[in-house]
Amino acid sequence: MKKLITVLLLAGLCCLAACQRISLVPLDASPEVSAGAYGCTALSIQDLSLDPKGKWIRLNSDGTAGICLAGAEEAGEWSLSGETITLTLDGEETSGTLKDGVLEITLREMTGTYVRGAPSDPDAEPSPEEPEPLPPSDGEDASEAEEEPEVPAAPESAQPTEAVPESGPGAQPIPDAPLLFACYGGLYSVEYPADRFQTGEPGGPDLWAEDGTQLWFSRLSTPDLVRTWLDGFMEKGTGQQYLSYEGHTWSIGTIPAQSIVYQDEDGWHAEAILSFDRDRGTAEYPMYAAYVTISGPEREAVWNADIRSILNSIQLGDDAS
Repeated sequence: MKKLITVLLLAGLCCLAACQRISLVPLDASPEVSAGAYGCTALSIQDLSLDPKGKWIRLNSDGTAGICLAGAEEAGEWSLSGETITLTLDGEETSGTLKDGVLEITLREMTGTYVRGAPSDPDAEPSPEEPEPLPPSDGEDASEAEEEPEVPAAPESAQPTEAVPESGPGAQPIPDAPLLFACYGGLYSVEYPADRFQTGEPGGPDLWAEDGTQLWFSRLSTPDLVRTWLDGFMEKGTGQQYLSYEGHTWSIGTIPAQSIVYQDEDGWHAEAILSFDRDRGTAEYPMYAAYVTISGPEREAVWNADIRSILNSIQLGDDAS
């Protein structure tokens, strides 16, 4: 009888241990349980908030994934180990967390929170369709206006700057003579009309005018950032959150250029991206595009012949474009 009782006790302890082990496995560790659509509820890049609407991730039980970050679904793969999820997109693996129906992960430098069943998931609303091209605006050299908008605030602002030519200590620039504004120690430069613009102080705009127009010169350091900012241009054009909006495309030699001009409650703004065919920067300052933002009191202040002349005068290092 004692042996029988001992055997029963050991069997009971083994069952209890097995139950305890099973209870320690997170529910999300099952692909079947974790599979589903996760809508984006928060999105940011370099601490700048982006619009999460229309972004989602669908996890399929067979290990494949559908990912929508820029208006179209892309194919990926996923796997789960405990609360750690690994997503593969464009051949690159990225790890995040998946717990209690909340997925947090960084994809293409965009850090997002995706909640299962959130309104922006593809089961709740259709995936965004390709936007129609924007109509050309005024009669400038923009051959066709493209889908363009949302760009968060500027990436990195231009750092070392210098104004040339002044001919001696205390000399004043010659009126109407263009001056050269150099960014990142001459990584790229633009000419600006000395009779209208002045260089700003550190921490402020790079160029400013008496009418309140301000310009900032920046760079985009990776191809993913260029794509993200151009996707942002497109989002601004389809979001209908602005009092006025227009898009422009043109080229500066072999450099493709895109810009948007829009009005919100704070005034008028223009943003331009000049995309390069490769990294045109240095080890310290990689650069795949120059990014320029402009603000002013009216449309004519942010998009006029002077502004377009500044953009079209870009020089990369010692090479004029």
